[in-house]
Order: sequence, then structure tokens, then C-alpha cells
Amino acid sequence: MNRLLTQQTVVECYHDLADERDDAPESYAPIIGQLPPYLCQRLALGASYPFEEGIEYAYTGPDQPALHWTDGTDGDGTIALVDGEGIGSLTDRLPLAGHRQATNRDELIEHTLDALERMETLEPDRLAALEEWTSLIVWLERAPGTSATVLTSSTFPAVPHCSFLTEKALRHIPPNSVADEPTDYALRENLYHEALHQQLGATLLHRDVLDPSYSAAASQKVPIPWRESFWEPDRALHAAVVYTGLVEMRADELDRDIDDTHRAWLEEATAEAEESLRHLIEELADREGLFTPAGEELFDALHGEAMEALTDQ
Repeated sequence: MNRLLTQQTVVECYHDLADERDDAPESYAPIIGQLPPYLCQRLALGASYPFEEGIEYAYTGPDQPALHWTDGTDGDGTIALVDGEGIGSLTDRLPLAGHRQATNRDELIEHTLDALERMETLEPDRLAALEEWTSLIVWLERAPGTSATVLTSSTFPAVPHCSFLTEKALRHIPPNSVADEPTDYALRENLYHEALHQQLGATLLHRDVLDPSYSAAASQKVPIPWRESFWEPDRALHAAVVYTGLVEMRADELDRDIDDTHRAWLEEATAEAEESLRHLIEELADREGLFTPAGEELFDALHGEAMEALTDQ
């Protein structure tokens, strides 16, 4: 969607934030260009940051767990996966009660690398988007002794460009489809799903998209029947952007030579996603005073892309 910010523009915004500080050396520019989550968080908050630290600190903060780089090095276009112990610097302020760092990280990292390799073969454009917006992946699991609902995948504005996943991401795709067995498609989709959230999140952070009078707490909520819930309009906007991308991705997968079980599962999931997307677009179109003029342009572009995605099915 061409009204969302490009990665280059977002990097420039973080450079501008660094330039406003007295302690940010020019030598840090290449690191900023990789959108490391902890550094981006500190720059966005205007909070202190020890620029004498290296790239691992920029990605994960003081805990600095060991990282596995997807291309074997910490250069541009690579994604880091947390391999070692210690993610508190990232998660302490996040709503992740009932979760802890996954203990079978070796296995999950292998699943991730396989999914990225598959994306490189089947959908290089989506892999490129993933590499632009996702800098760090953290695998989680249910903490012992808790009955909390376990997330599938999630991104939080407080830790930009970082995706959190559990093993559910190997089987579950939104809104409510769960495969009988783990599938590489589910993980590919969930990784791309979070990258879409991260691009919109960066756009909302660095551009005035929502009207200055907007208040999530005071806003008229959007009914979400598939969750039996009500969401703030900005959350509904996130979902609309994501479902637009996922409807297109699922259509591409259905065009491939896939087995009957996978096809039946994905066709059902696509029908549910299309229904959800129509509902979200209709609800957001009825919200007056939600967007700035730039936000209206973004929503108009989203509306057009969503209708095109739905018409193509």
C-alpha cells in the first residue's frame, strides 16, 4: 500500500531522532539503518542509550542474549533470532503474562530458517518486505503453572521491529484456522503478518495519520464478531492492513500445486479472512474524524487495495 512509509523513510526518521541528541556518534548510522528494536525503542522515547555498546545491545538491550543471524552475519537485510538466554530487556514492559522464552529454540530457529528459505523460492517480494520491517524474532512458550491463553504471533509498538511467536504459529492463522499438523505455510504467513504490523506501526509512529483529537480510550469501538469483542479503531486499522496482505498471500498459495488437505484448510481460512476484511473496511469507513488528511489518503489507498484483493478472489 503506497501510503505507508517506506523503510528508507523510517530509517531517516530514526536518524533525525539520533541527530537531536548530543551523544549519538555518526559511526552509529549503519546500525540505525538495520532498525534494531531496542535502539529504535530508546530513540522513539528520547531515553538514554549507551552508544558505546555494539550491535547486539542495539537489538536486545542490556541482556544481550546470543543471536543467530539469518545470513550468518549482522549486516543489512539480515534478521536476528534470539538464541541465548535472557529477553527481559525486551519483554519486561510487555503484556506477556503467562509466557516465557521458548526452551526448544534450536528446533524453532530451524523452522524459521526453513520458512525463510521457502519464502525466498516462492515469494521473494514478501521475504524482502519481511527483511525490511522485522529485525528480530523471539520465540516464546507458555510459562509453567499458568493457564493463560498463548499468543500465536505478536508485535508491540513498545518494541518496534521485533516479532514474538510461539509454536502455535506453525499451525494457526487468523482469524480462527488451525491446521491438524504444523505447516510451513502457517509460519511463513505469521512472519509476514507481523512485518505488515511493523510497517503500519512505524507509519503511525512517524507520521500524523490519526486525528490529534483521537483517543483510543474514548473512541467508539469497532465490533469484532469473530473475537466476540470490540477493538479500538487503530487496532482495527492494523487488522485491515494485515488481512489485505493475507488475503493476497493466501490466493497466491492456493494457485500453487498443494495437497487437498492443505487446500481445504486454506480455502476455509481465506473465506473467513475475506469476511473479516469486508467488515473492518466498512466499519472504519463509517468512523468520521478518525484520520488526518494524510490518514484519509492512507485509508483510501487501503480501501482500494482491499477491494481489489477481494474482487480477485
